[in-house]
Amino acid sequence: MADGSLPVRLSSFVGRENELGELERLVSAARLVTLIGPGGSGKSRLGLALGRRVQPRFAGGVWWVALAHLNDPTGVLPAIAETLHVRSTPTAPLLPAIERRLSSGPTLLVLDNCEHLVDAIADLAATLLTNCPELCIVATSQAVLNAEGEVMFAVPSLPSPDAVQLYADRARQARHDFVVDAANAEDVLRICQQLDGIPLAIELAAAWSALMTPAEVATKLANPLAVLVGGDRQSLPRHRAMQAALDWSVSLLSEPERQLLRRLAPFPGTFDLAAVEAVSAESGVASGEVLRLLSSLVNRSLVLVTQGATARYRLLQVVRQFVVSELGEDEAAARLHADWFLSVAMRIGDGVDGSQQEELLRLFDEERGNLRAALTWCEANGLAEGALHIAVGCWWAYYLQGWFSEGRDWLESALAIEGSAPTELRARALMGAASMAHLQGDEDASETWLQAGLAAYQAEGDRTGVGIELNWLGGVAMRRGDYAEARRLGEETVALWEELGDESRAARAVDYLCMRELLAGELSRASELGLQAYELHERSGNAEALAWTAVLRGGIALYSGDVGLAGSFFADGLRTARAGAYRNVLAWGLQLRGVLALRSGRFDEAWRDLSEALRLCLEGGNRWRVPTVLETLAGAAVESSDAKLAARLLGCAGQLHESWGWPVPAVERPDVERITASVRQALGPSVFAGEWELGELRSLDELVAELPASLRRPAPVAVAEPAPLVLLGFGASAARRDGALLGPADWGYAKPRELLFFLLGEESAHKDTIGAALWPEASTLVLRNSFHTCLHQLRRALGRTDWILFRKGRYAFNRSLAYSFDVERFASVVGGPRTALALAEAVELYRGDYCADLSGAWVDTRRSSLQQSYERALLDLAGLRTGEGSHAAAAELYLRAIEHDPLLEPAHRELMASYVRMGDRGRALRHYQTLSTLLADELGVGPSAETVALHAALIREPGD
Repeated sequence: MADGSLPVRLSSFVGRENELGELERLVSAARLVTLIGPGGSGKSRLGLALGRRVQPRFAGGVWWVALAHLNDPTGVLPAIAETLHVRSTPTAPLLPAIERRLSSGPTLLVLDNCEHLVDAIADLAATLLTNCPELCIVATSQAVLNAEGEVMFAVPSLPSPDAVQLYADRARQARHDFVVDAANAEDVLRICQQLDGIPLAIELAAAWSALMTPAEVATKLANPLAVLVGGDRQSLPRHRAMQAALDWSVSLLSEPERQLLRRLAPFPGTFDLAAVEAVSAESGVASGEVLRLLSSLVNRSLVLVTQGATARYRLLQVVRQFVVSELGEDEAAARLHADWFLSVAMRIGDGVDGSQQEELLRLFDEERGNLRAALTWCEANGLAEGALHIAVGCWWAYYLQGWFSEGRDWLESALAIEGSAPTELRARALMGAASMAHLQGDEDASETWLQAGLAAYQAEGDRTGVGIELNWLGGVAMRRGDYAEARRLGEETVALWEELGDESRAARAVDYLCMRELLAGELSRASELGLQAYELHERSGNAEALAWTAVLRGGIALYSGDVGLAGSFFADGLRTARAGAYRNVLAWGLQLRGVLALRSGRFDEAWRDLSEALRLCLEGGNRWRVPTVLETLAGAAVESSDAKLAARLLGCAGQLHESWGWPVPAVERPDVERITASVRQALGPSVFAGEWELGELRSLDELVAELPASLRRPAPVAVAEPAPLVLLGFGASAARRDGALLGPADWGYAKPRELLFFLLGEESAHKDTIGAALWPEASTLVLRNSFHTCLHQLRRALGRTDWILFRKGRYAFNRSLAYSFDVERFASVVGGPRTALALAEAVELYRGDYCADLSGAWVDTRRSSLQQSYERALLDLAGLRTGEGSHAAAAELYLRAIEHDPLLEPAHRELMASYVRMGDRGRALRHYQTLSTLLADELGVGPSAETVALHAALIREPGD
């Protein structure tokens, strides 16, 4: 066996185990593999490690050809010949001699640093691969070769654990006693994240460890190019500093490519093609050329691309810094960037409360960094009107998503800019800032701004603005406990919107008025308003408003004692809130569902819901509901024998009520009084007073840090390590690896996740079977490329290549490794003894229909089977609850079954029977009419004989 010519490196190779496994497979399947990545991404070290790993498979040797020093394409062939110890003679030209040498058996040729010689390398590779049938070539390059048969492997940044390990390893070379410990771990992680996981940048940063602590290095990275110097003397000069590496990369660009790269500097994060086209105006780059030039920058690894619903691009931060410092800031690009995202903000503001809400909230999430950068540019240039348009355009999106602190910051920044702006625009900003301050508990600022905005709208004769201000002033009154004033302002607002014919705002005003009546304890009036609000929002189809109204109506049902109906409303509202990321709705819905669980004796469920509600409130800056959540947590704590914690929670909540000026809402007062009395009785007056005082003295952050994750206290048992891979198939498909949710950046695009869940449903599958399911229209060639690209991305996302096995021509998910999958657990539970405990677990596992975000015949088949199992579990569990005498709990389960399948007549019939057992025969009769209408409208039939017989029996009973 030939030894080849792999160079020896004295520093260790860190991480990359997954990449090496995938590359080993690619080298087995393809003859030309190109490792693509920006300068400093570790392509050469990865190629070298790959060569060592596969060396035993290549009897003809693994030969390393360094090309970085070449300036002339004609030098490529002699460089290869020198590596192979081949000499030309007058009778034996160089190329045939090289081909003979590379035909002596299975041989791997590694061509390192090809980006400046791509045309010559592509032509030569095609010739050698054609004439040397046992040859494989691996190339490393910043640019794609565009050669026939080439398979590209994008070298990713190092994940955080590997990046930290690399930093520690290289830091020890500078200071032998360096360790990553509790004191510096956060700073080391920050360095690695600031440097986007680029190995060369991390190595250069770590080299300063003899002179600086990680905290000092992290601070210095505000100017990274000045810090990232001084690399290995064995390396070429451009591998000893990030500046030199980037100088090299940019020197290979054409002038139009360089111009476009400069135009991308204003983007702080990701961006789409439309935004690139916008900032490219006035640059001299023709609009039709933008996509080609952007593609070239992607192919040269200076711009990264991620595939989702649309392609998103980004510059590595060190590349962005280089562009600004070396190519110069482009003021025109910054201005055009601000102009473009001002128009994006106005588009969001104009439509986010309408039928495009979901799409525009997703747009807001994607572009938040760009919108912030545009606002900052307007602020720096004294452009008050532009800044106000951006802040006002985004504030309602912030409100819907529950991020009140940041939304208020934007509005206050815009309002602080001196400069002219339309009165109406400034008034809208005042109103937005006031609403955010109001929800944060800063009532003085809120009322000041609301009154200022109201005066501005009145001066302009803007009745729409007046209506908005009156609505928020009613909210201030409600939180202060002045329900009469809140009612007066609310009714005035509704009347104004109705007069103006603005049905959307009228619907909002009605549901706000409904909330005020609920908190005032006027449940009958609140119920009427809740139904009215629902009917108005249903006409508009506003998903967030419908979710909010469902939670409202659930709260009304809860405090009216109808727990079954409350549970149904909460399930509906929370499902929509989670799907739309409506954090404000989600927080209040979880808090109210926590109250329901507490009243039903399900203390662990109450704690879980309330803890999540508290987290959402604190993260978003929504302080208004915090005291109530603390009080309800106290109820769960005392019921679970932790009365001291309960007293501290009550003390903290009481102090917050007093300092923020918000009394306990009237409807919640009986619960708070009952919980307080229960805690006092459990502890005795003296201990209760002491713990209460501790709660008053502790800051909110300190108290929250003390809260346990769960109230369950089982007997000590051996605790298994959590599965490193958690797969979730109910609802939208998802996966967690080592506790972290895999997101779009991990999956790359949608197909790898779809492939994973297909394989989870099969014992094993041939590629043709997979192709027919996932790529039904693809040709054989397209399927081959698509499948292997998808499989590579899936293995990379899962973190190990052996999660997906290939044996005897078939692919399979590796069930011998540690993992959990909710669908498999569900199937196991429903297939075992159907006890109440088992069925309750099954029902809890089913968070939504199987892979609700995926489509295809294979999904539909599995989904249908699981739906039937879920419905059967609901009906069986409801029957067991009925046998226990828990008729309200049974009714709630039947409602969930009906919600899942409105035409499931047995559930309707049993729900009627449950209402009868609860003493509400009238409600059972009304439900029969609802069912009859539903069956007639949907199926053109009437109720079954059993249902008709139940109805007849109900009619014969005297009274109602």
